[in-house]
This record gives sequence, structure tokens and C-alpha cells, in this order.
Amino acid sequence: MRRDWALLAIGALFVLASLLNVPREGAKALATLPFFAAIAGVGAWNILRKKRAGRLREARVQVADGVLLRPSRWRLAGLAALLLAIGLPIVVFGAHFGVVMKALGAFVALAGAILLGAVALGWLPAGYLQFSPSGLTFGFRGYAACVPWSEVAGVATGEFHDNAFVGIGIYDLDKVMLTPPHAAARFARTVGKCRAYYHADLAVMAGAYRIDAPVLAAAIADRLPRR
Repeated sequence: MRRDWALLAIGALFVLASLLNVPREGAKALATLPFFAAIAGVGAWNILRKKRAGRLREARVQVADGVLLRPSRWRLAGLAALLLAIGLPIVVFGAHFGVVMKALGAFVALAGAILLGAVALGWLPAGYLQFSPSGLTFGFRGYAACVPWSEVAGVATGEFHDNAFVGIGIYDLDKVMLTPPHAAARFARTVGKCRAYYHADLAVMAGAYRIDAPVLAAAIADRLPRR
């Protein structure tokens, strides 16, 4: 958590420096204010999230069958708005930064605009989770994979670039029920990526669902047969 405290401190110091520089530099001093405020915000959020996760390690959770858990559109829209808030001030007020810095600001703003448009059109976010008596279904773009509870080898939480995830191991991948069945090649690629990045057969970014990783892990563990 030291890194998170460092982000909070560095971001807060530069925010303060930007505000103190406003009387002398005017609007130009505000060009990087959102960027450093975002750094401070990320540090603060990670500190609070990790402290809360620590308190939830022993949680007992149950999820009703049949309910689709979908990623939060508002969270993704908020990320898009943040990118716009970071990039646009650099473009508008950052003439003194030079071409490279302005180009970076324009790229960040453009990424935010594209992401916001994708959310507005319903293209993002994709996927879902569904608990059922037969297993845990992972919905991906274009196909779904239902992992029988008896085939879940284990569940664990982890961090990937300061994003909490829940990963599961699978005893026999051939027993995972795919819809449609011919999605086997796509499923194999998904498993390969999860193994490479998360060291798990399948993984879910808990924050995308606005669920604490220990809570989601506990809900999955509650369904596993006792061996």
C-alpha cells in the first residue's frame, strides 16, 4: 500500500502547486490539474478499496440463481469522462507545453470521447456473470461458458495493475458448457490470456461489476462442493 500512499501524496502536492500557481499563470496553471487530481484520486481509492477488502476477507455471501450480473456502464462512462477531463485542458490551455504534450492530451481526450460513445451506443461494457444450480456462467462477447460447480478447482483474489480480480481454476476444460458449442477456439484463447495475465483459467475484474473482490470470491466459494 506504500505505492498508493505515494500516489496520493505526489498527486496532492502537484494539485496544490497548480492552485498556488494560478495567480501568476492564470488558466495555464490549470492545464495539468485534472491529471494530478486523478493521480491523487487513484491513490486514495486504492487505499480505501484495499482496506475494505481486508475487512471482507472472511465474508459469507450468497447470490440468487438466475440473476445476471453485468458490468457497470456508469463506471465506464465515468472513466471516459475522466479521460476527457484530463485531455481537454491540456489541449485548450497547454499551448506552452509544446506539440508532443498537446498531442498526448488530444490522444487522451479522443480516447475518452470514443469510450463514451461506445458506452452510449451500448457496445461497452460487454459480458456478464450468472449463478445457477448447474454452474457459474461467464458471458463473453458472442458466446458464454458455463463452468459446473464440480469443475471449479478453486477461487482466489488478486491484483492486476491496481485492479482487483477474482480468478478460478478449472479441473477439466472439456466439461465447460459453451454456447454456442463451436466457440471452443475462442474459449481456448480466453483461457490462454487469463493464464498469462492472471494465472487463473478464468478471471473477472471485480471493479467492473462494482463488487469487492473478496465478496465475489466468497459468493463463488459458497457454491463449491465440499471435497
